[in-house]
Amino acid sequence: MYVPFPLSYQTGVYAAIAIAMILVNLFVFVEFFPRRGGRPRLSRAILVGFVLVASAGLWATVLTAVLTQSFNGWTVALFGVNIMMMSPFVWATSLFLRASTRRVRGKSWLWPVLLASSITGNEVLMGATFVAGIAGVGALYTGGLTGLAQALASSVSNVWFFWAMMGNMVVLLYWVELPRAERWVWLGLASTSAVGPWVLAEPAVGAAGMGVVMLATLLVVVHELRKPTPASPVYLATVTKVAVGFAVMAVGAAASLVLSALPGSGFFFAAAAVSVMIFEVALLIRRVIYRPAAAALGTVGPPRAPAEATQQPA
Repeated sequence: MYVPFPLSYQTGVYAAIAIAMILVNLFVFVEFFPRRGGRPRLSRAILVGFVLVASAGLWATVLTAVLTQSFNGWTVALFGVNIMMMSPFVWATSLFLRASTRRVRGKSWLWPVLLASSITGNEVLMGATFVAGIAGVGALYTGGLTGLAQALASSVSNVWFFWAMMGNMVVLLYWVELPRAERWVWLGLASTSAVGPWVLAEPAVGAAGMGVVMLATLLVVVHELRKPTPASPVYLATVTKVAVGFAVMAVGAAASLVLSALPGSGFFFAAAAVSVMIFEVALLIRRVIYRPAAAALGTVGPPRAPAEATQQPA
């Protein structure tokens, strides 16, 4: 029977570190979004982007130290900490350059892709670090190209990655302003992370869990579409995107299971999972920073003009 993580003092320490880092990254991440809506200021975007990229760099240096188990490796990790400490100076520089007077471009994919890749990369590197730290370097990387493929699979197919990503996405979905029906559909895709660690370790349990999540999401969509009020184009587009995400994860899982006799076969599911997570977070970010007010409220068609604007002068 698959156990997500062994109960031990060492695992408890890793879990505490993971929770602390997730909370820090999550706090920084949601700071990108103004609570009352609207596009964030460029200074805030620069600060958040730098912190998330620097955090990924920190995890990369810590992973290097764990893999090499050398003094030089831990020295490099200290440099990773120093890079994180530059965040206030980066923010101050952006203010000096008057970035606080400008807002991010709503139509650009730069910030959605950068932030989504950074937050997902953070969790992949954290998963790799904890796998190597708990189970040993051999459990993460065995050498060669197939070893790299297996390293990605080992870094992703665990609770450190999947449950952290689920926490990030759930908080994001309840932080930003979205119509309830749309939020439920996105939550369905995010919920696949709850059973993600079992897909390769316990295929029957993983397949059953994924099936339940997909069926529940489908029922929610059918219930919404049966309402007398026509669904908005934004909602239908969201359903299509979530369906594509489900399909990509299902195909990746099927490929890994069919080719399970080959070394590194878990790469297909891991690559699919990482792609879908980046896909969902990037789309959500762009959905929030580039949306008409009517779409944000889930209305159909353009908003009505105020009554006083339609009255003719006496």
